[in-house]
Amino acid sequence: EIQTTSDQIATGPKAAIANTTNEKQKNRYRQMLVRTPLLAAGLAQSAQTDPKRALQILDGYEQTVQALPNADQLLSDALQTRVFAYMDLGENVKATDALVDLLQKRGANEGIKVVYDLLQRLNKEIDKAYAKNDQAKVKELAPNRAVLTGFLAKWASENKDPKVKEMAYGYQA
Repeated sequence: EIQTTSDQIATGPKAAIANTTNEKQKNRYRQMLVRTPLLAAGLAQSAQTDPKRALQILDGYEQTVQALPNADQLLSDALQTRVFAYMDLGENVKATDALVDLLQKRGANEGIKVVYDLLQRLNKEIDKAYAKNDQAKVKELAPNRAVLTGFLAKWASENKDPKVKEMAYGYQA
């Protein structure tokens, strides 16, 4: 139902924005406009297992949130949904690119589970490519794995938790 009504929900805040000169009120209405598609994309991704729909909903999302005071948080929430959608679609290069953007916005501590999951997927894809002797695929995936492994190794080596820090060498290797 949220998927169906998200477009309809937008008409109220759009009209309200046009009819007010109060910037505080406009920002409140803008928040409604940007949170609804974020919720709809999250539901499409997780509850409906429709990653293509999630990506469609988030198309152009960056332009919508630019002027808002909490734009960074909204963008990182959208990026996280994109990462999982790309992963579910098997588009690991796009997932890696979105994940790097996410880590730069949120920091490695918050995205480390996502990094690990994507690394596992990349490892499986690379193993398949080696098994098929598909060097082009290996060349496509290996740099992404290297970037993510670098994030993971740095996060572990700089972590204050001694248990995590102990894993740094393994990640670096």
